[in-house]
Amino acid sequence: MKNLILFCLTAFVFMASCAQNKVENVQTAQEIKTISISEFSEKLNATKDKIIIDVRTPGEVATGNIAGALNIDFNGNQFESEIDKLDKTKPIFLYCKSGGRSGSALEIMKQKGFSTVYNLQGGMMAWSASNMPINMSTSSPVIAEEWSADKFSKLLRDNEVVLVDYYAQWCAPCKRMKPALDSLEKKYLGKAKIIRLDVEKSPLLIKNEGVSALPTIVLYKQGKRIKVLTKELNQKELEELLLN
Repeated sequence: MKNLILFCLTAFVFMASCAQNKVENVQTAQEIKTISISEFSEKLNATKDKIIIDVRTPGEVATGNIAGALNIDFNGNQFESEIDKLDKTKPIFLYCKSGGRSGSALEIMKQKGFSTVYNLQGGMMAWSASNMPINMSTSSPVIAEEWSADKFSKLLRDNEVVLVDYYAQWCAPCKRMKPALDSLEKKYLGKAKIIRLDVEKSPLLIKNEGVSALPTIVLYKQGKRIKVLTKELNQKELEELLLN
């Protein structure tokens, strides 16, 4: 009788251990991460049965996307319900403008149990700056550049010191820095030129200037780029940069 009880206990422990290992193996199999442009491109080309998701707004998508991408607007009311319709076992490739929204989408999909999700580091800004292929539909709008290369060059020639805030309307850190930049613009009027340049309205210039992340703050002196920072700065830090 004792041997039978011992046998049952041993069998129970063994089965429990197997079940635990099975759970751990499932958890280990989940691959959800942000990857570089080169790795994203390699996996994209090597994966046959995949889903590519562009989480930008339809207006952003109209300016060009990665071929085959499905548009599910991260800021749209139906984002999570649309995500729930996807096959959780298929590899998912995510991207947005600069990596922020798709990074948030990545976390949501992780919680929802997707097995394989890759987020493009730097988003379409970095993708474009690296001269990666972009799909342009025949209906893509022709954007009149707010800042052409000639206009920007003139700005740098006419002002000894120029501080440029490359921003977008949807960029939260960019919005938070606006009051500080406005204050510094008034304080250094006539001494330095401080401008906020909307990346959505000057895509060619953005590509030429190599801007691949938001926020991006660039200090130019005598027409030359002196320093580039890709992070949120407070007013003190912005002023220190200006006086560099």
